[in-house]
Amino acid sequence: MPDMDGIEATAHIRAWEKNKKKNSLELAQLIPEKDSKLLPEIPIIALTANALSGMREMFLEKGFNDFLAKPIDVSQLDELLDRWIGKEKKDQVTENKEKIKKLVLLVDDNRENLKLGMSALEEKYDVITAPSVEKMLRLLENNSPALILMNSNMSGSPVDTKDIPVILITEFDPATLIPSIENHLINSHFKEGGIYEAV
Repeated sequence: MPDMDGIEATAHIRAWEKNKKKNSLELAQLIPEKDSKLLPEIPIIALTANALSGMREMFLEKGFNDFLAKPIDVSQLDELLDRWIGKEKKDQVTENKEKIKKLVLLVDDNRENLKLGMSALEEKYDVITAPSVEKMLRLLENNSPALILMNSNMSGSPVDTKDIPVILITEFDPATLIPSIENHLINSHFKEGGIYEAV
């Protein structure tokens, strides 16, 4: 880091934590000292090329929670992460990953269909829309949807969709969009890309 090293940064973090804890205790007067676990310390692990004898102890004295020498051994890093990332945090990360919505690109030259599709899908999926194949291709430059729903009248000649599966919709019915998406996302062969008829 250009302005401070890891030891100085750790000192600032520990001072901030101490001040935050002190202010919380003064303001609330409800958190007794023994319940300081309610204001957890941020785990800080020193990663350093300096693996001389006594370095681990020095880093621990300076406010670090643990120490790992470079070059990093991945198995040791995994052990450290398991030790310092609490189970509730791991569970929270897993929950958050499960909550992330898949991105769906809806392509139709009828703006009313785009609005209907958006309202039918947005609760369960992140949706972007394109009123033309050209706009779809521009969107694909910066987006990686899980799949593309396209009005079958627009497909014409095959287009490069970066191996993203395309479901052709012959009759636009918002009630069948989600079952159609889920049916195709569940089938493993579909994940490889291709063009499919909605079922």
